[in-house]
Amino acid sequence: MTTHADPSARLGDNWKSITSLILGVFSVVMAIAFGLGVVVGVLAVAFGGRSLYESNTMGARPNIKAISGVLLGIVGLVLFVAT
Repeated sequence: MTTHADPSARLGDNWKSITSLILGVFSVVMAIAFGLGVVVGVLAVAFGGRSLYESNTMGARPNIKAISGVLLGIVGLVLFVAT
């Protein structure tokens, strides 16, 4: 008897990492265009950090989308502070 895993539960490709990437890009755009982006940047770092933590505890490789979201969120925060 074979069991099939839920395709949405794949390791490393979850909604938190994708959300982190989208929010990270949005935080950089908001910081450059309007001088805002602190809330979105914090959310990007939080979602990306949680996604990385979950992939680490499951033994999966770190997800590039989550890493990119965290880095872009930090860039958005730095741009917010610099402007």
